Amino acid sequence: MTHKISAAQRRGATLIGWAVVVLVAVIAVALWALGGTHGSAEPGTAMAADAPAARPAAGAVAIPGGVPGAPQLGSPYQGMWVGQARAITLDPSGQARVDIGSGSGTQSWSGSWKPSGTGVAVTFDRQTAGESAGAGIRPGDVWSGRLVRVSGYEVLEFSATPGEYWCTQAANTAGVCGG
Repeated sequence: MTHKISAAQRRGATLIGWAVVVLVAVIAVALWALGGTHGSAEPGTAMAADAPAARPAAGAVAIPGGVPGAPQLGSPYQGMWVGQARAITLDPSGQARVDIGSGSGTQSWSGSWKPSGTGVAVTFDRQTAGESAGAGIRPGDVWSGRLVRVSGYEVLEFSATPGEYWCTQAANTAGVCGG
């Protein structure tokens, strides 16, 4: 027995098909925007490389994670993290760039990063720009950090600057990191 499909049924199926395509595209863009900027930052006191990672500040929830060894493609720490007058970029090769506003100027630092325990360790190598010493960073200083959840957003917190979060662009736009 053959079953005939009417023109109205075909139009309905076509509309449903297009609706599914649009929905999938919207979801893909939303996921890309949320996850593609991780990655996605404030001065403080230097810490020893083996110091424990930051304790979450009040209202923050620690997010377990961390991969032993060298940075890997897809690490949750990889990418750009920002806040008011601060930014840090942790690239896949293990290189780090930190820009911090302090006092009357901005300091820029190069360095390296790697997973450390359940967090991340950023080692400052050299100041690449800026005259100010207000950030209190010196070559060889290490900041230990980890991911915490604040106001529903995953943010990076360093034990050198507890309670000052480094955000993905989405969290910064929401005001979590003073941006």
